[in-house]
Amino acid sequence: MVSKSLNKQVLFFSDVPHLVISSACYNEDLVADQLRLFFGDIQNKQFFTDKVEDKQVKIIYGIEETLPKFLSSKFPQAESLHLASGLLQSKENEFEGLQIVCFQNRFLVKLIQDQQLLFMQQMEFKTAEDVCYHLLNICKQSEVKDPEINISGMIESNSPLLVEIEKYFSRVLLNRPAPGTFAPSQNQPEAKHYFTHLFSLSL
Repeated sequence: MVSKSLNKQVLFFSDVPHLVISSACYNEDLVADQLRLFFGDIQNKQFFTDKVEDKQVKIIYGIEETLPKFLSSKFPQAESLHLASGLLQSKENEFEGLQIVCFQNRFLVKLIQDQQLLFMQQMEFKTAEDVCYHLLNICKQSEVKDPEINISGMIESNSPLLVEIEKYFSRVLLNRPAPGTFAPSQNQPEAKHYFTHLFSLSL
């Protein structure tokens, strides 16, 4: 399906609550307490920390305690990371402004201004208005006006969500994969932006 050969296995966790912590404020002994403070009681979890050195932050999260052993048995050579870590480390995702990755009933949003990470979190939503409320609030709290928005993931080019976002932001782009990402001999999907954030992680 893709035109480049892949020589590394990385397992990305996306449907997992996470926090972005400044490296200066990180304390390994407090990871579980910090996640419980934000997300409530967390039972039967194994906690992980991803280092993002060039951003001087760490991503903390917890996954079902039986899952790491199962994944290691199936993918012994694979590295495991939270999707947020992958997006922060990928040079292809160095967007100035808001980057949004859409999933079903949730989205991951990252705000970078003047090469500084201002905000990154995963949020749930029920309506398109919910998403716009979150985006406008992020911009207000960060004192950023009308940023460029790059969107990928599970969103249609004519979806009510995209229409609603365009009511409030003047520069909204569907982030499509770079030319040559898909092999010419393969059937190429129409909605290539579904996969942009994933392919950029492999570059």
